[in-house]
Amino acid sequence: MISFTETYASKLGSEVAGQVSFDFLVVHEDGGVKLYPIECNPRTHTAVVLFSHDPKALTDAYLAFVPGHVR
Repeated sequence: MISFTETYASKLGSEVAGQVSFDFLVVHEDGGVKLYPIECNPRTHTAVVLFSHDPKALTDAYLAFVPGHVR
């Protein structure tokens, strides 16, 4: 997710400012995880609202898919 987002953002150029959110489909297969970007929104992601009471849970949920991340 991080790599995809960084690549996408770098291609926008330095003249763009603001927020963009991506939705990913997470598929568990062959003992691993595949991520597919499925939607892009120019607004706050729903997860931010859903996890607003517990920001650490939101961070852990996203970072759980980063290789080497320890909760």
